[in-house]
Amino acid sequence: MRILLLTPADSDFPYAGNALLRKTVDKIGCEDLLWCGLSGCNKWKAPASYKRMSVPARSVHWRLRGTMAGYFHAREINARLQARQIARSISGFKPSLIWVLAEDEAVNVAYFLQRRLGIPLHLTFHDAPEVYFRFFSSYSPLAMSLYLGRLKCLFNAASSFDAVTKELCDHVEKTFSSVKHIPSVVFSPSVPREWLQPAPADRDFTPDSVKRIGFCGSMRVSREQWAQFMGLLSRLNCKVELLAYTDRDFFPEVTIPANVTLRVEKYVPSERELINCLRSAGIHGFYLGVWKDKEKELFWRTSLSSKISTYAAAGAPLIVDAAADSLVWKLVSKYNAGIRVGTGNDDDDVRQLSSVCFDPYSWDSYAQGLSRLSVKELDLDNQLIKLLDCFKRTVDRAGEQHVCSRNI
Repeated sequence: MRILLLTPADSDFPYAGNALLRKTVDKIGCEDLLWCGLSGCNKWKAPASYKRMSVPARSVHWRLRGTMAGYFHAREINARLQARQIARSISGFKPSLIWVLAEDEAVNVAYFLQRRLGIPLHLTFHDAPEVYFRFFSSYSPLAMSLYLGRLKCLFNAASSFDAVTKELCDHVEKTFSSVKHIPSVVFSPSVPREWLQPAPADRDFTPDSVKRIGFCGSMRVSREQWAQFMGLLSRLNCKVELLAYTDRDFFPEVTIPANVTLRVEKYVPSERELINCLRSAGIHGFYLGVWKDKEKELFWRTSLSSKISTYAAAGAPLIVDAAADSLVWKLVSKYNAGIRVGTGNDDDDVRQLSSVCFDPYSWDSYAQGLSRLSVKELDLDNQLIKLLDCFKRTVDRAGEQHVCSRNI
């Protein structure tokens, strides 16, 4: 089985969606996989066990950028040209499956490419398409409507799909399926099994020690949430260091309490390296914030932050700042893998934070829960079995249908 993977960004682009795909593809270790990116901005040129190529779109004239004419140019003209170029470039590769990260321009290019190649199509969703387009892109409402219409056409041409949660699978099928049930599989954020190690026992829980809270990546919280969390930290009777592997610009502008220091580190080249850095830093807990805004409810009811698997592999309890019925908190609380703050009861929130920072028995209980969560829900080896089985069944069904049509 030869697989063509199509993504909006090139394979080395440093963002969470690509990181999950890189882990997956590296674990497959498949020479029969070709990763085609559409951005033309590879940066790291990291070693890879798979073939890769880049087919960037032609530049839109500067007068058209941000306009509907520019969007139409990208959607119709550039997408057709890219699909044609990809089809020509892979003529010797002969894939049996197109695997698409269904975001941004990959949706338009995949639509035309599948029509050219006529082979089975599998789609991957990391967020609800409406969420992605509304909060992670800058197109107009009209452009969004056109995009969702094209995605609906692509979805109904697909033979299978996966999403990070069952809730997201259900939402995508309910929203975009027209006439048929499409086989799906849940593929959660996860890490290779060998990365899942017991939590290192090097925390200092004495009152005079500095308590360290870590996080990485983008900040998906409101300014009010972040300010409230700072207020909780100010009530801890200790010094707190926030250790962040992220861009300083991601932080909302709030007053940092006198007992809190912010230490910002640069991005590291790989998630494995990041996990090693976090594991060796003596971190007491990881801050995992998720928007609570009503307008973003679809996000926190259907999506699962990829940070959860990174933090789980790093081995410290999770400090979840999210709605009570958010998927991330439901998962963390199910395994007693951490605490929730921002509940509206500051006194109780401070007590919860204190259990992570000062109580080694509570901390150990959370760490054991985190270990159970990792093994049961975030093991990439287990996730991969489901995904590859889905790929195989998709290709097999297409072969059976082809034989039947020839017999007819």
